[in-house]
Amino acid sequence: MEEWGIETRLKTLVEEYFGGRGLEIVEYSCRVEGRNFALRILADRREGGISMYECAGANRELAFAIDAAFEEAGGLDYSLEVSSPGADRPLRTRSDFSRCRGALVHFFLKEPVCGKVEPEGTLKQVCEEYVETEINGKAVNVPFGIINMAKQVLNSNRE
Repeated sequence: MEEWGIETRLKTLVEEYFGGRGLEIVEYSCRVEGRNFALRILADRREGGISMYECAGANRELAFAIDAAFEEAGGLDYSLEVSSPGADRPLRTRSDFSRCRGALVHFFLKEPVCGKVEPEGTLKQVCEEYVETEINGKAVNVPFGIINMAKQVLNSNRE
């Protein structure tokens, strides 16, 4: 089976596994390292808060599913890592932002807002096309189209 076909099949298996368990894939990476496929998956509950025990269980169950799926083809050489995105989980989707309503968020933007490409502000509202944020006491709409990524600020050392 060609590399592309294997990668497509692996991604389908991963999506089916997590989708059927109320878990979401935060980040997915599949690449060839030497002669092996390396799968790295950051997973979380839709409402947030996956445990390390759940990650270990997902790793075991998903490995079993992959082994079974490729058994007839003589098996597959791969490594698998399922982990939590941790407290500094990147915000990329509307649901990610919705979970952080009322929190301080650090944005990484494609173009400046309020004169900065990395502003911080309190997330007020998540709308269809933008995130309503308060930056330096001013209400600002940050369009999703210019957000590369954002992260909730957990420890602010401001005085």
